Amino acid sequence: MEKYILLACFIQLIVICHGSKEYRLRQPCVFDSSRKPLCWCSGDGYTDCSGQGLNYIPVLPKTTTRLKLRNNHLEILNVETLKNISNNQLTYLDVSKNRIKKIDSDFIGVFKRLQTLDLNVNPLTNEELKTSMKNISTSLQKLFISGLTLSHFDDDLLKPLNGSKITVLGLSNNSFHDFNGGHIFNYLKHLTTLYLSYNHINNFNASRSYSLKQLSLSRNDLTEVPPFCSTAGALFPNLEQLYIDQNCISVLNMNNLNCLDNLILLNISETRIETLGSNTFNKLKRLSALSAHYMESFNYIEPFAFNSSSLEKINIRDNNLQFKVPKMDISLVFSGCPNLKILDISNNFLGNLRNAEWGLLFSKISKLTYVDISRGYLLYLPNAIPNVLHNLKELRVSDNGIDFVPPGYFNTLHNITDIYLNSNKLTTLNHTQLPTTKLHHLNLAYNPFVCDCNILWLINYLKLHKRIVSYYPSHYICADTKLRLEDLNIEKRSCLIGEQTSTIIKCSCFSVMLILVIISGVYRNRWRLRYFMYILNYKRRKYINGNMKSSNFSHDVYISCSEPDFNFVYSNIVEKLEENNVNVYISERDAVGGSLKITSTLENMDGSRFVMLCLSNSYVQDHWCEYETYMAMERSIYEGHDVLIVVLLEDISSVNMNKTIHKLVKNNDFILWDTNEDASHLSLRRLVRLIGDENTTIRSPST
Repeated sequence: MEKYILLACFIQLIVICHGSKEYRLRQPCVFDSSRKPLCWCSGDGYTDCSGQGLNYIPVLPKTTTRLKLRNNHLEILNVETLKNISNNQLTYLDVSKNRIKKIDSDFIGVFKRLQTLDLNVNPLTNEELKTSMKNISTSLQKLFISGLTLSHFDDDLLKPLNGSKITVLGLSNNSFHDFNGGHIFNYLKHLTTLYLSYNHINNFNASRSYSLKQLSLSRNDLTEVPPFCSTAGALFPNLEQLYIDQNCISVLNMNNLNCLDNLILLNISETRIETLGSNTFNKLKRLSALSAHYMESFNYIEPFAFNSSSLEKINIRDNNLQFKVPKMDISLVFSGCPNLKILDISNNFLGNLRNAEWGLLFSKISKLTYVDISRGYLLYLPNAIPNVLHNLKELRVSDNGIDFVPPGYFNTLHNITDIYLNSNKLTTLNHTQLPTTKLHHLNLAYNPFVCDCNILWLINYLKLHKRIVSYYPSHYICADTKLRLEDLNIEKRSCLIGEQTSTIIKCSCFSVMLILVIISGVYRNRWRLRYFMYILNYKRRKYINGNMKSSNFSHDVYISCSEPDFNFVYSNIVEKLEENNVNVYISERDAVGGSLKITSTLENMDGSRFVMLCLSNSYVQDHWCEYETYMAMERSIYEGHDVLIVVLLEDISSVNMNKTIHKLVKNNDFILWDTNEDASHLSLRRLVRLIGDENTTIRSPST
């Protein structure tokens, strides 16, 4: 006894929490002999005795006007069954999912105000149905006789309903193969909704109806669009919603549909249609919603296929369509539907589209308020969304490979309220990556979040807005530790210290790297720098000294040689030249102590009419000699006349032959100094003649 009362209270609590108007404030009102609750009632006359295994109708409250006896064991409904129903003013009766085989006409005829009768899923035959409806109330508006496994539709089945006010008729989930409703609409002149889904209909014929607004032929065996149009006009001139989805239709013959001027919704999903041609829907003047999802054979959309100024909603999800060039003309796919507001192209191949192509795709449908591109194999968020879709309210980009949200991405989407970025590869988000407007719904679940200091802002945001965040906190997990973000313990102070330390380290490393680069650059270009300094000084000195005529020179020749060659050069060249009254400067002998070597070299090189380079293998290897060579060559180029004399003391080995030396000797324009006495005498005479005569023009080595 007590357990039944507790059970009743528990069920009542659940029902109250459910929040539905029909179920609100329900409480047990009918009990069996053991005080077990059989029915629950609400204050508005609703009594629910469903799922109790009843084979009879219990004594009901007198206030009952709506009765639900669904899912029981009732077998016969007759006058005897009525004895426990004291109120014959029922407006709603649901006896679906019972074992009813027979219904006396007197049973239904008692309820003169009955508006809704649900007989679904009972083993009733055509004959029993005819009998039960003979005295049916003319006030009946909704009749459901689905799931009776009727093998054929008898046109006279509904004849007893002639003159009734029925607006909704459910005939779904039977076993009809042919629907020949030649008189059905003559009997039911007020019928607005007809459900024929989940049958085996492959042939549909009916009389004209001016009242029918909704027709469902879903899940049948139709191989073509039924002939809703003829030379006599539209079969259903005021039809607003047509469902022919889940059929075997392979060609969408619009000649059978174009006469439906009032059609608002068309569902052709889960058919075998392969292509939507140009201007397919442009003759349906009021068409605003089109559903064409999950069509396995669908592979191509021609340009202007959706050309219709009335279209506001297109659903072509789950088709595995290839949105790519040149497979599809991206710029013209949605051309001609400027008023489109809802677009669902999820679960198609969108990953090949580049940002520019996304711009072309959305440019013709900029009024969109809802976009679903989930499961589209995307690796990034298209720039066209914030750039073009300024009216967007809901964005769904779930189940893709997006790992980054560009900062400020949502700044131009001032109307955005719902964002779905769940099941991507996002590791963190900050205040620049989410909209500043007030969101109604945010889904970031199932992303591989990296739980470091960068995640702090997101953790605080989720805690603050948990009311609008889906699946929080259970499905917001750290990828490495598997901890929930809500359970993560990271101190802001430690992150601040870490950031300061990180900044110092980064700056220090950058400074060290910069210094190393500068030092390396200076070292690698040391001769270029010295050369640059030399040129600056040379120009300055030349400007101060005027034209460098012979009267301005302090020496006839500046001799450059390596230290190992000094003794040989001094005894064989310097002394011989000085014996011939040639004023020679050689730094190893003449340099003044205490002065900078580079300064002394530049001054004396500038102060000599000629510069002699005594080349040898040791000379080539000497860095100071290399510097003197650069300075001498630059002076030769700058002055424009022969000031450079090259003396080759020995053959230069290929190992030591660099580009500079190669330039000096490549044209054989040098003096070869041989150890042979006669040869060296000839070389000396040539050298004296070259230095001694200022007017002698001898071509200098090519530079």
